[in-house]
Amino acid sequence: MFRLFYRRKPEELQGHRLFEQCVAVSRADEFYSEMNVPDSFDGRFEMLVVFSSMVMRRLNVIGSDAAKATAQALFDEMFANMDLSLREQGVGDLSVAKQIKRMIGGFYGRGESYDEALKARNMDAMTEALLRNVYGTVHPDVDCSGDAGKLVARIFIFEDMIEHVSEAVLMGQENGMLFEEQKVAA
Repeated sequence: MFRLFYRRKPEELQGHRLFEQCVAVSRADEFYSEMNVPDSFDGRFEMLVVFSSMVMRRLNVIGSDAAKATAQALFDEMFANMDLSLREQGVGDLSVAKQIKRMIGGFYGRGESYDEALKARNMDAMTEALLRNVYGTVHPDVDCSGDAGKLVARIFIFEDMIEHVSEAVLMGQENGMLFEEQKVAA
């Protein structure tokens, strides 16, 4: 509520915009219908982690103080939203803090493994990470490797898109999208 009474910094506004774009792409129907990502709170969280960690990675590569502040603002926006989502689901106040702490730890661990796989352009490492995280709640008797392979191919396409987004767009100095809409539906 008190956010209404102060002016947000430019990096906070841009962090919010980037978060909205990450949410939009992470909710694309193709992930849940064609690649069988679990359509649940956990599945959607996992997909949001994939895309937001890629954006934060790109911002940290830029390395300026403003880019780092924008990456932090994106992170803060993501977990403020997770906090609100948990509360809306009826999770009690005492449990929310514990769950957010667990989610933040998971975010860092996943982000690290995704970052290593993307840097090395290692599709096998990315597939292993996705099978462990995104498909981790699927019944063990279900083979998700084919779905994970399709998801990896799409993630590398998105990574290439982010790599070609100008610094001005990432920093909110120019209008633009991180993920070209026509390629999301491809």
